[in-house]
Amino acid sequence: MYKEKKINVFVQISMTSSRLPKKALIPIAGKNSAERVIVAIEKSNYIDNVILTFTTEKVDDALEEWAIKNNKLYFRGNFKNVVKRYKDALEEYPCDYLIRVTGDCPIISVDLLDKLIEELYINNEREYIKYYSGILPIGIGGEIMTSQAIDKLLSYNLNLEYSEYMTYYFINNPHIFNITNINPPNKYNFPNYRLTLDYVEDLLMFEELFQKLPINHQSNLDEVIKILRENSEISNINSHLSLKYKSDKKLIQLLDNVTRIS
Repeated sequence: MYKEKKINVFVQISMTSSRLPKKALIPIAGKNSAERVIVAIEKSNYIDNVILTFTTEKVDDALEEWAIKNNKLYFRGNFKNVVKRYKDALEEYPCDYLIRVTGDCPIISVDLLDKLIEELYINNEREYIKYYSGILPIGIGGEIMTSQAIDKLLSYNLNLEYSEYMTYYFINNPHIFNITNINPPNKYNFPNYRLTLDYVEDLLMFEELFQKLPINHQSNLDEVIKILRENSEISNINSHLSLKYKSDKKLIQLLDNVTRIS
């Protein structure tokens, strides 16, 4: 049933980061974030292709070199307009549904991605599905949408300069898009765990975490949570950090204004 539709994952990734430069290719216990994301997603029961999606800026040449060397699919596109980048990537890698994840989340949960896909087939009129925010650990989920939803978004005269925060262009416009938020399994209700790579402290936390995780369970969220619960000193390394789009009041107001379709 699920294979009647083509499903691609587009990994939004970049080497531009002022807080942790070139973070996408920094080794974390032997494997960089880009590799860890791809390896995890490739375990999915339903996903057809995983495509690294980055910019045409020179700084991202290193990502292209890495992708070619490791025989990974990639697409280079617009620097500021991420929606346009996805639209162009869909021309090269067409699919019925696309999943957006970010490349700075080395413990992306393929089980949660598969549950999103299953929900999409239950509610096949939906254009966009994600998990309720504020429930899951930071950095382990994704969002799924139809390719037509990208076309619809681009048909409006919006300021897409902030589309690195693509989520808001959908969730702030439920009158335009057919949206569903779903609850994750209760066992993953640990919103205080920060599993995203943005600061030096995040890198240090991942180094400690991967030393504890068995090799064959390094993208297993159940095992990750078990280790963090048993070793609170690991999660404490970066627990004081906040997400800019959740803590910066000016940015929150700006995103609320520019992403709404009147």
